[in-house]
Amino acid sequence: MKSSTPMSLGEKIRQVRLAKGYSKENLAKATNTSKTYISRIERGDAECSDEMLVIIKKFLDIENAPLFEHELKLYKQQLLVWNELQGAHRASESEAMEIKLAPILKLPFERDLSLLYTMLKIKGFSSVGRSAKMEEAVTAVEPLPNDASIEVLHLYHYVKSYIYHHKHDFVNALGHSLKALKYESEDIKAGANLVFNIGCLYLNIGKPFHAISYLERAKAEYRGDSTNRLVYLIESMLGTCCIYLDDLKKAKGLCEDSLAHARRNNMVPDVMDALTRLSYISLSMNDYDKCLSICGQQITHINANTDPEYKHVNKIYHALALFFEARCFIETNKRDELHEALTQGASLAQSDESLTIWFESLRCISTLKDKESQEYLHNIALPHFLCPENDYYSTALYLCDKLEAHYRKNGATSKADAVGCISRDIYVGMVSDVE
Repeated sequence: MKSSTPMSLGEKIRQVRLAKGYSKENLAKATNTSKTYISRIERGDAECSDEMLVIIKKFLDIENAPLFEHELKLYKQQLLVWNELQGAHRASESEAMEIKLAPILKLPFERDLSLLYTMLKIKGFSSVGRSAKMEEAVTAVEPLPNDASIEVLHLYHYVKSYIYHHKHDFVNALGHSLKALKYESEDIKAGANLVFNIGCLYLNIGKPFHAISYLERAKAEYRGDSTNRLVYLIESMLGTCCIYLDDLKKAKGLCEDSLAHARRNNMVPDVMDALTRLSYISLSMNDYDKCLSICGQQITHINANTDPEYKHVNKIYHALALFFEARCFIETNKRDELHEALTQGASLAQSDESLTIWFESLRCISTLKDKESQEYLHNIALPHFLCPENDYYSTALYLCDKLEAHYRKNGATSKADAVGCISRDIYVGMVSDVE
């Protein structure tokens, strides 16, 4: 536990001197005084004048370090300003503050403020996408002391969430985000960004009920802000939640609003995202012509966008458009069109294991009478789509519905029941909380 008795100036000088490996003789020589006088200052038996303190601080290289109570209070306030600068993505000002506040690391007795500074520095790596550097730095401070401040705990879990999110380990990322929210304080508020991230992570692991709560909260906090794009992005994600919950009419309205906003503001990724959601909604509403029309718009949009920056994103959205087209052709029994869509999809998916599973799964759905197709869906496709890192629960449910219907039609009751249990587990998972 921290001592409730403030450390004397002399003791602070002594600790810095020892940490730097200087003797009393070294300090006495630097200040043109005696070893006895230095001993008296460190014990508190002699007053250290302002002039003498300037000389001592210069020798010990702590000229800009906060030693007195009023300096420490001001330093803590500056740390909080630094945190706000990071949140506002004001990089140059944040970097300047990092340099200005670094002297705290030279004071071995200011552990709490040093740790808070260190966690803010680690958090800053997230703004430049240096997740590997962030992970290396946070590992160096683990384990945290038992009496770490609430601000340190908040930042620690915020950083750990970022690291796991970058690794697509959404379950662990969510766990740390929830802890970061728990440790918000008057000095460091969690903010709408953290609440938004929690909503996203709940959605990523297939828990729409939980996601809606946090996304609505974030949306309310963003309203009236300059972050208008985020409001529409949240509405689009709420649309996805409604898809999970089979409230397709509401989902359609939310996604149409998001699409209109994205088009007005020429937001290419958001246009693609909204079109993908709307194509899925049309497919779920059995409006196959509408779904095919939207997929056609999406492919046209992709072909017109030759910006290298969007090459990978375009590939994913192109694959999704072909995937939804193929599902339409399965439902309408258009074998030639299905073959063409699967052929294009397989070509697009070359060297991409995940995309290959997408299109191979649909091929197997179209040939369910074959035992090999059934085994592929059970042993490869379903485990892939049910993996929390992939977030393909809706596709897993689609495969389960097709398998269960096929088994029941052919009298394979035990197999149908087993697949039905998988579907039920998915739905139960949607409402269960994170362990």
